Formats: sequence, structure tokens, C-alpha cells
Amino acid sequence: MSSTGKYRSYPYWQGSFAVVAIMDHVHRALSENFPKIFFTVVVATVLFALFKSFQSYISLRHIPGPKAAALTNLVRRSWAKSGRIHEIHLRVHNDYGSVVRVGPNAVLVSQPRAIDSIFGFKSRPKKVECL
Repeated sequence: MSSTGKYRSYPYWQGSFAVVAIMDHVHRALSENFPKIFFTVVVATVLFALFKSFQSYISLRHIPGPKAAALTNLVRRSWAKSGRIHEIHLRVHNDYGSVVRVGPNAVLVSQPRAIDSIFGFKSRPKKVECL
């Protein structure tokens, strides 16, 4: 190919050597630093999960309920697996009142009139007929 003129053209293989060299450099850097990178990602993930859990706990801490339920959803899962979740919900409402925290981000409300203030409906939804 001619190297004269406005545009200089290179054989295709010159660019592929550059790509191979870059990929080799990246591979070496990753293989040498993989334990550090992996550890950093694991620590960051754990810290993020703890932060979100703490944030959830703080935002709903004023709502009464079982202490274990404030920290994990495993309590609700065990209730559901027992097949008696309806009985447990009634017992929890009897113990803690009409508003009960049953999970890190879950609250049970036993009063239908509280739904408007919780969800902020301005007016009642209208029923529409399906076509």
C-alpha cells in the first residue's frame, strides 16, 4: 500500500499486534491483582448490604414488632413455610397493635381506614368496566 497521499494506510496486522499487547497487559494486571480486586468487591458488597439494612432499620424503628423481624426477612419466611401465617399475623397484631413491623421493609396494618393516609390517595379509585 502506498504511504503517500493524504491518508496513510497500515496493514491490518499492525493494529492487531497493538490489541494483543494491550490485552496481554490487562491480563497480567488482572491476574496479579485479582485477589485484591475480589476482596475489594466482596467488602464493598457486604458494606453496602449492611448500610441498606441499617438504613431500613432506622427508617422504621418507631414501628413496634418482633425484634428479629426488624433485621431479617427470615422470620416472615418461616411464618409462611409454617402454613399458619394468618394466625401469626393475628397474634402479632394482638401483641403489638394495629401497625406492626414484620420485616426490614414490611409493615402490616390491620385498619382499612389507615390505607388512605399510608398510600396517599386523594380520591377513591373509580371502577371501570373492561372492554
